Amino acid sequence: TWRVGLDQVHCIDVCWRQLLCLAGQSCRLVLWDLARDQRLGCYEHGPSLLSHSVEWSNMEVLSCCHAGEIHLWNLKTFETMKALSTKVAVRCMVVDWLSRRVVTCGERMSLWTVDALSKVRDFDLGAVGEVSAVALQWPRCVSAGKGLKLWTFPSESCESFRSRIEALVLCLAASWAEERLVSGAADGTLRLFSLATRQMILEFQGHRSEVLSISLHWPSGRILSGEDSSRLKLWGLERHPEPKAFKVQELQ
Repeated sequence: TWRVGLDQVHCIDVCWRQLLCLAGQSCRLVLWDLARDQRLGCYEHGPSLLSHSVEWSNMEVLSCCHAGEIHLWNLKTFETMKALSTKVAVRCMVVDWLSRRVVTCGERMSLWTVDALSKVRDFDLGAVGEVSAVALQWPRCVSAGKGLKLWTFPSESCESFRSRIEALVLCLAASWAEERLVSGAADGTLRLFSLATRQMILEFQGHRSEVLSISLHWPSGRILSGEDSSRLKLWGLERHPEPKAFKVQELQ
């Protein structure tokens, strides 16, 4: 068990061989050496830290807060390389490091470049409404709001998923090569979809509160999901067994 000096852990990015980067409500991101079990450094982002994404090979981090402040910074030096204010509230952010593109969502969905933090364009959400979660691998993107939508760029074609979800979707994780998507919702349910058919395949029920985060590793057939009560569940996709449940402070 690690004590990382955060009031609450709500966003994790892991390079399993070495390092762990965490974000808490205190608006700090902490870099941790797993092998030596010691803290390496800390980055102060600012108020209402929302999420972050790490490009481990180049030691770059993109972090974002609810107020729309985006920072690109170096994980070795903890120095800010670029900073941007979007001037609009942000509900979620996702990064495709390979294409160096970022999508921010909320009342509007916008596409940015990583290196310059410059806006490429805004998207007309129309009847989609506010976007609550997004998954991205250029040139495709899935947004969650009033239902799930599959976007294809640069044509901006938008196709609705055929399966209707009544509960608000709070997080998404995709395995693009296998055409699979997992959603976590406010009703505590995880749902597995086919991106090819845009139809639901399975439902996973077992969380007692809102599902706030998901990590999907398709080669091993595993989903790790986190709920509002600080409980993690590990699911197996092959035989759809009952989940193994862990308290966050018990994970090692």
